[in-house]
Order: sequence, then structure tokens, then C-alpha cells
Amino acid sequence: MTIELNAGETFDVSCPNGDRPILNIGDKLPDENNTLVKVLKIKKEAVTLGPFKTGNLTFTLPCSSSNVPVEASVKELNPQAAAQHYSSLNAEKVDYPLSFFILILFLILSTLGSFLYFKNKRKNKVIRAEKKATPKDPRSELEKFLLHCETNIKNPENKHFHESYKLLRKFLEKENNLNTRSMTTGEFLGTFRALGLKQSKNQNLISQLEYVLKTSDDVRFAGRVVSAQMWQDYLSKTKAIFLAFPKKVESNKEKEYGKKR
Repeated sequence: MTIELNAGETFDVSCPNGDRPILNIGDKLPDENNTLVKVLKIKKEAVTLGPFKTGNLTFTLPCSSSNVPVEASVKELNPQAAAQHYSSLNAEKVDYPLSFFILILFLILSTLGSFLYFKNKRKNKVIRAEKKATPKDPRSELEKFLLHCETNIKNPENKHFHESYKLLRKFLEKENNLNTRSMTTGEFLGTFRALGLKQSKNQNLISQLEYVLKTSDDVRFAGRVVSAQMWQDYLSKTKAIFLAFPKKVESNKEKEYGKKR
């Protein structure tokens, strides 16, 4: 058997008549010039040999019932075609399919996307926590609203009564350390009567509060028509309730204690 190939290549040779080669992978076949030919693969009667160096080789392939003489003429590899052949130093060439590189790219992008997602989520969580930690002051909100109404609102709408009602209840809850969010207007008034507010400096506080809250309910739910005079009375009584709970002035000791905390 005579073959021609380029340096660095491999070739397959078979035993005749279905014989099996008497070889193992890794065995080396010496030729007459003592050049070793390596067995790369064995599949039934076929054997893959190589890679070969430049020159003429003669060796024998041992089979189960006979031997096959082989002559190989190995030419020097053209440099332009070198990239398309196996290196003489490597018995096998590893080819990675395009899908492998796409998978690597997908994993990199997924990791990067997950990192950015959780980083942004943690940042938003911190921002929400900061907003939650600094709620609006009911006293300041009610004071701003009353000032705005006295200056700008001459013809009130339903929404003004709704806002006034909401801010006033929050203010009174905060000033008296109460939780009355689920109470009706009647239950809310009953709670303040139970506090003994009739004995406070402002003897009319309960009646003023009753007028303001019930007027607000009539306008919001019963569609009561509001006159300019009625609106002024409403604001006046709301302001009186607000002033009945003056802002607490901290003593120097309390301020110092707050700083230490």
C-alpha cells in the first residue's frame, strides 16, 4: 500500500479480509529508518496513524492473519495551508462549534444583567426606606393647608373639605397619641369626649370639633351647598382647634438628651 500526504496529517489504513489490527492506541510502529508512527484511533479493522513528518516511510501494519506493508510519501506542508492541517506537535485538533461561543456570551450577559438588576433593586429599597423614615409632620401640613385656604380659597370645593378632614384627624391623632384611623366621625368625637377635653382651657373645643367634622361629612357625602360665610366659619373653627394644641417647646435638657441619642 502506497500513500501520499502532507507533513502533520494523519491517515486511515485497514486490515484485509475483515482482519483486526493487533495494536493498541498509543502504540508506535517503527519503519526501516526507525521513525515512529503513532496509533491514534482503532475502529474494528481500521487504524488511524500519524501525524507524519516530511520524508519517505516504510512500515508494516500487523493484522490478525497477515501483515500489511505500507509506504508513505510525506511532503512538506505549504505554509499557506498550514492553518488548515494538524500541527506535527499535536495529535488531535479541537474545534469548538459556534453554539459554544454563543452559550459563553449568553452566560456572561446573564451574569451582568443579574448583577445590575439586584444592584438597582437594593438601591431602590434604600431610597424607599429613607422616604419611609421621614414622614410628613401633621402639624406642619395642617398649618400650610389652613394658610393656603385663608389666602386663596374663596369658593371651596368638595376636595377642600376632604383634605381638611384628613389633615385635622391626623393632627389630633398625633397630638393625643391616638390611633383612630378605622373610627367613624361619631366614634372619633366620642374618643375626644372621653379624654375630658371639656375641662381644658378651651371650653368650646368639643363643640368646635363636632361642627367642623360634621360639616365636612355633610359637604363630602350629602352634597351640602357651602356659602362664603359658612366656609369662613369652618376655617375659623378649624384654626381654633389647631391653636388649642400649641407646639411643644423642648427644654434645654430635652434638646441635649435628643442629641446624645
